[in-house]
Amino acid sequence: MSNFIFPRRELQMTIDRLTNVLLRDQLVSIVKRLNQPSDARLPAMWELVILDALSRVGKLRHEIQLPNGRKPDIELTLSSTEGLPLTIIGDVTSVSDTGLNEQNPVHTLSAELNRLASKIGLDPHHFGFKVEGARVGPYADSRTKLFLPKKGQLLAIMKKEVMPWMRRLKNTPKQFDHFEYAEGEVGFSLTYNRAQQFASGNYLSYSVATSRDKNPLSQSLKSKVKQLKGAPIDAIRLIIVCDGGCDLLRKSSMMNTHETFSSIEVAENFLRKNSNIDAVLLMTINEQWSAMTSTATRNNSCSLVLAPPHARSIRMTPVTIATLEALLQKAIAHLPRPTQTAHNAARRCREPGCGPDMIGGYKMKDNCVSLSSRALQRLLAGDITANDFISSHGWNDDSGPSNPFTRMMTAGRMITNIEIQQGDNEDDDWLTFNFGSPDPAISPFHVPHPLTLDQSDKT
Repeated sequence: MSNFIFPRRELQMTIDRLTNVLLRDQLVSIVKRLNQPSDARLPAMWELVILDALSRVGKLRHEIQLPNGRKPDIELTLSSTEGLPLTIIGDVTSVSDTGLNEQNPVHTLSAELNRLASKIGLDPHHFGFKVEGARVGPYADSRTKLFLPKKGQLLAIMKKEVMPWMRRLKNTPKQFDHFEYAEGEVGFSLTYNRAQQFASGNYLSYSVATSRDKNPLSQSLKSKVKQLKGAPIDAIRLIIVCDGGCDLLRKSSMMNTHETFSSIEVAENFLRKNSNIDAVLLMTINEQWSAMTSTATRNNSCSLVLAPPHARSIRMTPVTIATLEALLQKAIAHLPRPTQTAHNAARRCREPGCGPDMIGGYKMKDNCVSLSSRALQRLLAGDITANDFISSHGWNDDSGPSNPFTRMMTAGRMITNIEIQQGDNEDDDWLTFNFGSPDPAISPFHVPHPLTLDQSDKT
């Protein structure tokens, strides 16, 4: 699996195509960000695939300087259905919940609770937590605040207060116990229940938008106004907002309550207040799980948002809007098929390497065994041990399946053929080993069955 939203092989093909569109130093800059593990990696991916998609539906130029000195990502020119030239000046941005997570370090609390429990010798699954919180500010213009301190202070509290409580649990086992911390504006509680099978957590959702203005999406949009302000008077000004791990973009408007706002409502409010911008395109990944097969279906999802009719510029005529909608729909169709959500990709983009392979997965049919090509290559290269390889497949578990290669060797069957099957939208391939009949090279001699001799004589 890729460490990006889209397969790495697809991204390389995108890079190859853009060599004929972007200047070399522009493409080198993007590729450098793609190869460097950091929070900038996922935004670079979005910029890459968006530029490629637009270049396939019109004439694209990247980072062309405007009269005010700004260099937006997109200058796209094309002819409309009326035969009139249309120019789009736009910028690509990614939005994440990183800032909100830092302000509300509940994930730090969960991870540290797990770490301390494991260190002391308690089962992390027996613990639960509850964090107090509240809406801060007036109705329709508030934000959610959890009653947690900053990360460093929280870790200090866990070490000083929570660890001694856990040690007492270890030394004096109990079926159930409770810990509570309340000091100033910090308030959270922990529970321990030996009958509990899974760890639990309870806290207010701080990533929902309880204000049209005080949220990551609105802040990102506002930061792009100056970038596009110097565009030609007749050019359509477009901001493309991509999901960098933002709940507001991912969640459907159907999940909103009377106290929260959707991403479309936030974008409409921004456009109403900023007439210099004509449209916002919201990009995210939809993921749907099948209860029957436990598999996920993912697809690219986009929403073109315009200002209310009375707040639109004279550039946004019905013909222009129709042309823009058709153009963007055509461009989005050129995006690769996603393999994971932005939330997962955002985490993996911070990690070194090229993302996980399919190790542990394998397929068996008749006398064939299919394994991850990348995993096997790592084994042969010494990157992982034989024990790691066998354990990942569950072949060392007495209650699990036995090693198919061991079974074939015991039966005297040797590998007769190896085939490579490219993985479906994955950055890995299936390596299929075909085994033949018992071979005297690794099996005892035997007297052939009479029927086998007769058939051999006939040939």
